[in-house]
Amino acid sequence: MQVTASFCSGWCESGSARHTRPLAGIDINDNTRDTLQALAEAAGLSLEDYLTQVAKEKQRERVLAEGAEIFRRVTGDPATVSAFDAEFGGPAQVEHAPRAA
Repeated sequence: MQVTASFCSGWCESGSARHTRPLAGIDINDNTRDTLQALAEAAGLSLEDYLTQVAKEKQRERVLAEGAEIFRRVTGDPATVSAFDAEFGGPAQVEHAPRAA
């Protein structure tokens, strides 16, 4: 299976010639490739290793965002919070001593 993708910002749709080079089996425009290469070099990585790292970071961001959404739904439901507290114990109650003014 071969995948070809082209990334552009407006000029591709106008029918202008695209300047692309293969990159990991994907055709991208020269500006994008140069930017990715510069970022990889700044990180001290090969382009392939840099793209692998970016993909892993994006996967982690997606998982964290999904987990945060689930957390918001669960903690926003009082019945779920009560069931959790009944099973595992609620937060410890803290006695507050009056402060002198």
